[in-house]
Parts: sequence; structure tokens; C-alpha cells
Amino acid sequence: MFEAEAANAKLTGGWPAPAARETHLRNRQPKPVALIAVHSGAGAGDPRTGGGPRALAAAGLRAWLAGLGLAPRWWHVDAGASGEAAKNPAARLAVVASLASGVASAMESSLRSGARALVLGGDHSIAVGTWSGAANALAPGGRLGLVWLDAHMDAHVPRTSPSGNWHGMPVAHLLGRGAPELTALARSGPALRPENLCLVGVRSYEPPEARLLRRLGVRVIAASEVGGSPRLLASAAICALRASAAR
Repeated sequence: MFEAEAANAKLTGGWPAPAARETHLRNRQPKPVALIAVHSGAGAGDPRTGGGPRALAAAGLRAWLAGLGLAPRWWHVDAGASGEAAKNPAARLAVVASLASGVASAMESSLRSGARALVLGGDHSIAVGTWSGAANALAPGGRLGLVWLDAHMDAHVPRTSPSGNWHGMPVAHLLGRGAPELTALARSGPALRPENLCLVGVRSYEPPEARLLRRLGVRVIAASEVGGSPRLLASAAICALRASAAR
């Protein structure tokens, strides 16, 4: 599972050539991957970010993935023009919730079918739908564990957000804090438990976000800790999740 967001996306120079060890994948049975495209920037109040999926498609993403031995299939989630026209952050909640619900359904269906999923945005409010859908798909067999790679905590709730933009709130909502329209997307309680979440690379946040995560006991690894060994840090984050889940 992977998630990406794009702002004013413009690609130059084409896609990187497959590494030598990847070329043999072409001779294998292609593995299905759902390209979940979210054509909206409603959560950030900037419609331009909704052009990310189309820019990636125009740049040949599908063909590049096929060259890696994957069988990509597009799944489109669109808010419609009325969603992008909303200027008030509070008025955008219905649009953001509708988008998140669509993403959650697409993610759950993809994972249950055995496909991998690549979610393309858009702004980062789509993360609520991405990981709520993953939690729903995994619920029969266990809990979702997530290593969140981001310079920001994205852990505001509506009352603490300086901008009121929903792209700064997905972590809080995945932990069950915030607007019910978003926290309810995971059917078996919050999509994430604090002990199953680790934030890596954080360097920019507001005090209310840090207080919430500290109170909940979420592990946060700052950008200054990443240093010259991101691989070691990623391993440490995964180990932290495993240790927490075992308690």
C-alpha cells in the first residue's frame, strides 16, 4: 500500500529505468495494482492539487508500472466542481468526507481482491480514507500498523487548526479524534491505535498537535533523528510498532 500527494504536478525527464534486479519481473505473472486517483484539492482549499493524478497518467505512470511487472487499473474518485468551489473550510467537510468515503471503499475493495494499492492525490486529507479503508480490509485478521513518513504531524482537530484546512488533520481523525463524518469511516472503532502508529521525519508542527500525540502515546521520530541512516531509522520505526503491538 502506498499513498502520494501532488501539488501543481509537472514531470520532466520521464520515469526512471527499472533496476537490473527488477527486469526479470516482466517474465512473471503481472501483479494487480489499483491506481486510486483522487481528483480534488478540497481538503487544502486549492483545486490545483487535484490535477496530480492526471499529470501522472499523462506522464505514462501506467506503462511504467506495467514495465515493472504490475497490472495497473485506474479507480477514479472525484468530488465534482461544486466541491472545489467551496471557499469556507467548514463547508468543505461534506466534500472531504465524501471523497474519503470513496477512497476508503476503493482501498478496501482493492485489498480484499488481493491487489496492491497506490493512492494518488490530491491533498493529504485523502489519508483518512486511505488508511480507514485499509483498516476495514485488515480487520478480520488483525490491526493496521502504520509508519507515517511526513515532515508534518497532520494531527490537528477542527478546533485547534489555525487554517481550518482538512489536509492538516488526517492523523488525528485516524486516531478517532475530530469530526464524526471522518472518524466513522473505520467501522471497528478508530482506524489506528496509538501504539500501532509511528511518525518519522517530523520537523514542522503546532503545539496542539504535539500535545495530542504525546497524550495518546504515539511514537514520533523527528527529522533531526533521521540523520544519515534513514534505513536504520525505518527499521527502528517498524520494530517500535511490533513491540507496541505485542504488549
